[in-house]
Amino acid sequence: MSSFAPLSFSEFQNKRWLNTPDFNFVSTQSAIALVAQELPHAIPTMPVGFRKLEDGRYELVAICALGNERNLFVHADGRWLASYKPALLRSYPFLTQYDNAQNRHVLCVDESSGLVIDDASQQGTPFFDDTGKPSEQLTKIKEFLTRWQKQRAVIQKAVDMLSSLGVIVPWTLHIKQHNGETISALDGFYRVDEAVLNALSSQKIQALRQVNALPVAYAQLFSQHRIAVLTRLNSMHAKNTDTPFSESDVDSLFKEGDDDFTFDFDS
Repeated sequence: MSSFAPLSFSEFQNKRWLNTPDFNFVSTQSAIALVAQELPHAIPTMPVGFRKLEDGRYELVAICALGNERNLFVHADGRWLASYKPALLRSYPFLTQYDNAQNRHVLCVDESSGLVIDDASQQGTPFFDDTGKPSEQLTKIKEFLTRWQKQRAVIQKAVDMLSSLGVIVPWTLHIKQHNGETISALDGFYRVDEAVLNALSSQKIQALRQVNALPVAYAQLFSQHRIAVLTRLNSMHAKNTDTPFSESDVDSLFKEGDDDFTFDFDS
C-alpha cells in the first residue's frame, strides 16, 4: 500500500530517489486519473471513462481493466504495454496531495515504493542540494505535478457539469472470454450517454461549452471502441501468464499512440 509523505528538507536532506524500474506499482489499479490535455494521447490506445469518488462526484480516468482484476496494461515482467503512459505514471513515486493545515497541495513521495534510499549510497537523484533548495529534477517534477493539479481542477468543472445534466451513466458490459465464459465488465465505471447528450437543450449545450465539457464528452465516446483492446489484452494475459508478449503481439493491439512529451503539457 502506498505511503505518501510530504517532502521537506529536514526529513529528506540525506536521501535520494531511484527511477521507477517497472510499472508493477500500478499492477492492481483498474484506472488512472487523467486531465483533458492527456485525452488526445490516451484515446488512441485505451478506453476513457469516469469513476465515482468518495464524495459522490466523478473523475475522468483511463480504464485499465475489465473488472477489479489486474491492470491489463502491465505485463507480468513489469512492462507498460500501451504506447501512452498517463502523466501520473511518469511522475511516480511523486504525487501532490492537499494539506489542510497549509490550505494548499504539497509535493509528496511514496516512501513505500522502495525507491527512496539513503544518500550514503550515492545512487539515484538527491531531493535537495547542499543549500537546502530542491534539486533541479525535483523542481521539474514539482512544476509538472503543479500544472497537472491545476488542469485537474479545470477538468473537474467539466465532469461536474456533465454529471449535473444527467449525461454520465453506469457503464456495464457483458463480454464473452476466449474460454467461452461471459463476464460482467466495467462494474464501477461510467460513460457518456450519447442519447441524453444529443437530447440536451441549446441552453444546456451552451453550459457545457462554457466549461469545455463537450470535448471531454466526445473524447469519451470516441474511446469506447478501445474496450476491444482490453478484451484482447485479457485474452493474451490468460494465454501467456509468464511468457513475454512478442513485439507483433503488442503492435497488433495499438495502431497509434503518442508518448513523446515529458514535463510539458503545452508541447
